[in-house]
Amino acid sequence: LKHYQFAHKRKTSSLILERIADCHFKLGEFKKSEGILLTLKKKYNLNENQAIKYVYLLKHNGKIKDARAYLVKLHESSPPEKKTFYLNKIAACDSIQKWKLEKTSYLALNMKALNSVYSDISPVNYGDSIVFASNREDWRIKPRCDYDNQPFFDLYITKVDYQWKTGKARLLSSEINSKYHESSATFTEDGKRIYFTKCSEKEYENDSVKRMKLYSSEKIEGLWTKPKEYKYNDSTYSFAHPSVDPTNKMVFFASDMKGGYGGTDIYVSIQVKENYWTDPINLGPVINTPGNESYPFYHPDGSLYFSSDFHTGFGGYDLFVAKQKDGDWVSVTNLKQPFNST
Repeated sequence: LKHYQFAHKRKTSSLILERIADCHFKLGEFKKSEGILLTLKKKYNLNENQAIKYVYLLKHNGKIKDARAYLVKLHESSPPEKKTFYLNKIAACDSIQKWKLEKTSYLALNMKALNSVYSDISPVNYGDSIVFASNREDWRIKPRCDYDNQPFFDLYITKVDYQWKTGKARLLSSEINSKYHESSATFTEDGKRIYFTKCSEKEYENDSVKRMKLYSSEKIEGLWTKPKEYKYNDSTYSFAHPSVDPTNKMVFFASDMKGGYGGTDIYVSIQVKENYWTDPINLGPVINTPGNESYPFYHPDGSLYFSSDFHTGFGGYDLFVAKQKDGDWVSVTNLKQPFNST
């Protein structure tokens, strides 16, 4: 980011401004990213890809009416083959404004005793406890990620009572946690096997492109064993955010591997016999889109919960549920408020 900002001060261009906006976006600074694209829009006009990014950011920042108005202009000036695309985006804005007026019977509560000033993500039930990922600072001197200068994520565990009050969080296992990222845990029903996301230490040591991979570990006599890599991990792509079904027969996960429908898609691998898994199977175009689908959670009733930044939503990543019929995925529904927001 600082290099692009330096170049911008010397002699700016449409490309430099776009790169600065992209950097802010990747750092989660969405309002700054929107502001840079607005500057670009006023100074140079936006090309198609930049315009879509700008609409995305307007929605993400809660400016649904502004996003709709700009989409109408894009629709009016678009070629015939793009008309339907923009009409669908306009319809999505209309749906969001309608959903915001609907009443909900759900209430989202902040688990203040569990959360920290850092990022606390991917909670999952484990017996009478919750396992989650956090990049919080603790008694250790933690290394920091060169991407955003934040501490690396580790897996933590804390007890939870019937009123959802939590105890003090502690590290899940020194065998599982390393000095780099661990996140997104999922457990078999008997609690004896964990699947989780991990960044390869070799890739950090070799200063290569950082890819996420799937690992598993077994609990033997109360201790977690050394993690094993998922058979189909590939250093060319990321494999992340696993969710195992209660019988340990299927593991769902997200990957940006070649042959998908967009950025990251959701796949499933089926265990046909002990420790033998099928090649990853893409869940298809009902669930996967030209955008990014991630963080799957397979429910025992056969539903699949996941996040997407492309299905009709409030902006950014929303939560959705997919339903099956006769073994095929047939519908995807936005969970609306309070699970999703602008």
